[in-house]
Amino acid sequence: AVGYLSAPVRVLRLICVLLELRFIIDSMLKAIPRIFYVCLLLFIIVYIYGPFGSMVFADTGPARWFGVETAMLPLVQVMTLSSWETVMLPIQQVFPFAWIYFLSFVFIAGIAVFNLIIAVLVAVMNVTREQETTVTD
Repeated sequence: AVGYLSAPVRVLRLICVLLELRFIIDSMLKAIPRIFYVCLLLFIIVYIYGPFGSMVFADTGPARWFGVETAMLPLVQVMTLSSWETVMLPIQQVFPFAWIYFLSFVFIAGIAVFNLIIAVLVAVMNVTREQETTVTD
């Protein structure tokens, strides 16, 4: 039983020894409040697209689009690009211009918001690096 506990301790020691890894982890922890606001923006985007999808597509797939809360789940699937064509293609057979709805959502939620998260992480890492260099000078 003690052997199983020693492996995580070794990994934690590795984090303390490797300064760059510790810097990355510290930066990620400092970025959590800003990432929370990006996630809040993402929720707002999904909450805007959810009612529209529920109103327009409820007749084509009531299991996925009946109500705002149920319409938000396929939007999360589309946002993560996880087999999102299985969500879009049945609807596109009924509504030929449904691709505009889905592609705009993918571009706004899937690409732009995830780039915002990367930008937040890079900005926090730059500020942390500048603080470290001013302390050491």
